[in-house]
Amino acid sequence: MAISYVRVGGTAGSADTAFIPYPTAPAPTSGNLLLLMVANKHDEHTVSTPSGWTAPSNNSFTGGVGTEGTEDEGTARITVFYKISNGAESGSQSVTATSGNSIAGFIAEFSRSAGDGWEVACAGGSDNSAGTSWSAAMGSDPGISVGDLLVAVSGINTNLYTYSSPAFTASGATFTGTYRSGASSTSGANCRANFSTITVDTGPATAAGTYTITASGSSTNNPAGATVLVRLRETSSASLTDVDTDETITAGQASVAYTGTGLTNADGLMVQTGTKEAAATSFSATNATSGTFTAPTAAAIRTAGVKFGSCTFSIEDGGVALATLAGTINPSSGLTVHNVSDISQAADTGCIYYGQSPSVAVGDQILFASTTTSNGWAVTIDAQGFVTVDSAGNSSQDSFTYYIFDATDESWGTAGTWTINESNSVRGSIRTAIRSAVQSAVQTVH
Repeated sequence: MAISYVRVGGTAGSADTAFIPYPTAPAPTSGNLLLLMVANKHDEHTVSTPSGWTAPSNNSFTGGVGTEGTEDEGTARITVFYKISNGAESGSQSVTATSGNSIAGFIAEFSRSAGDGWEVACAGGSDNSAGTSWSAAMGSDPGISVGDLLVAVSGINTNLYTYSSPAFTASGATFTGTYRSGASSTSGANCRANFSTITVDTGPATAAGTYTITASGSSTNNPAGATVLVRLRETSSASLTDVDTDETITAGQASVAYTGTGLTNADGLMVQTGTKEAAATSFSATNATSGTFTAPTAAAIRTAGVKFGSCTFSIEDGGVALATLAGTINPSSGLTVHNVSDISQAADTGCIYYGQSPSVAVGDQILFASTTTSNGWAVTIDAQGFVTVDSAGNSSQDSFTYYIFDATDESWGTAGTWTINESNSVRGSIRTAIRSAVQSAVQTVH
């Protein structure tokens, strides 16, 4: 999944009306997002929303310092609008700040690699002190997660200087900024619009952030102004309404049927528990509303760190969850799951919890063979972790394998082997808590 900056059209500057060129040669791609960014002076002169464009909430902010009406000082306004391209835009878009005396702007194009729609949110802040270090603290948090793209658009009270080294900081996340372009007006009291794109490298952000950029120079009352932070996000109208009729599947199950909406062969299905997920295979969307897949095998589930039982089925495109549905995944035939709920007998050598490293804890899970390796005797584990093997009166040594899921770090360990002594297998039913039963190997990593 990714949102990408594509390009920017030509710049335009004027007094109160600017004709801002669309990106051309070729025309914008249908479905891409176009962002119209306009700086103007002075702050009391607002920019009207052009026909066909949308003004999102928090799309216009003001800031600055100095005397209004004086060149290269005073208050500037920055305003943004967006539209989804129909692929036929050409020429220019006129924008007007009624009774203004300086206006400048441009139109940038952005693409997405997943989903079928866009979500746009804005926040803003002002830099009301002159200096080479521009800093605008956002007044709100637009909600920022990995996969979003931020566009920082500034309206500046002078057309002087060049700009570099954009950055954004917010608690809980890290970012990388890239300066893109600037548009200036030498009409009236002069103004400039700048914009940078910012990728969200880790996240999500947990608070409103601050945008900074460096100007090549400064004077007593410039540069100063305001910044709008535009958060772009991919969205999807896809849904998942049914998996194998009752949302319960078995590891490795083939030809699992599902139904939903807005699905394609480019999608994939994941089985999720906690923060881990295992991929289904052979995903096929026979049409936009139904298809089949093969459930991940028990081995694939263990490798991924997914737990058996309650899970979430997630339709994804490029790592983006398009639709989810709660369900259950059970182990494949020949395997049984034991959920650890009582560890009071973990010090007993006949308890399967005994001697494990790290120690078994409530919430962990044991996946074990339902029958012994050699004789096929039935194996069960009771609530306290004691093993029972039904030998049907036969006498010999046997064993079964098991794996332990550590709920703390969401991982499965290597295989352990539980051995039943020949001397105890003469019983029709052997509870291997009998101390002469031995555990020949414990799982040492999980």
